[in-house]
Amino acid sequence: MDKLTEKWSPILQMTTINKDYWKDVAKYCDNHTNKSDKDGMNFIAVALKTLSKLDLSKVLFTNDKDICKNWTITISVTKEQIMEIKMQTGIDVISHVESAAINELSQSLNKVIDEQGGVVIYDIVSFFGLVENKIKLESWILPYSVYRYKKLNKLTKIINENN
Repeated sequence: MDKLTEKWSPILQMTTINKDYWKDVAKYCDNHTNKSDKDGMNFIAVALKTLSKLDLSKVLFTNDKDICKNWTITISVTKEQIMEIKMQTGIDVISHVESAAINELSQSLNKVIDEQGGVVIYDIVSFFGLVENKIKLESWILPYSVYRYKKLNKLTKIINENN
């Protein structure tokens, strides 16, 4: 086990992520560790929960944000609604909304994986919070088919420049 995987091993052991993908996921986590919103929401936890629901054999992680596209999941709810439900029922609504956002994201990504053969991920959780009465979860992702097309265009350009 390399040092990076060893570093993240205690966290990864708490997930359902297959050990075959720990090295890639550990590298992803290490590249995104300093991200949390103003309320202390840990984006890595949300990312790991989402990654646990994906077929990671069809996921490629990249450090190149420019090749990916913004992917947004929104759930309509006001801060007042969240507080009211919590006061009336004692239920932690935030965790339920987080779970709903994770499920929505993982379902949409799994659909893309099934239809396009896989996804390229720069950042599975670039933002998660309340914006204009909507819970918003943003990612930077690209379907494999688009990635392959961009890569082919880049290779064609390089070949043409050398001729």
